[in-house]
Amino acid sequence: MPGAYRWLTPLSMLAVAAGWLWIVRRSRATGRGPYRSTRAMMGCATVRTGPALIWPHVAPLAIGPVRGAR
Repeated sequence: MPGAYRWLTPLSMLAVAAGWLWIVRRSRATGRGPYRSTRAMMGCATVRTGPALIWPHVAPLAIGPVRGAR
């Protein structure tokens, strides 16, 4: 799916942002912070979204040498 990056990346960013918003809202409503596992999973999701944002700039540098090595 060559055109998937264009719509999947913003969708994933929206999902991560919505997750954090939900966690903040529930934490404020209950007066308790999220579990450590929730923070860890959301932290992983946030960190993994970062490379997706810069992939269009990194891909030519990463894939170019591999294509030339054939």
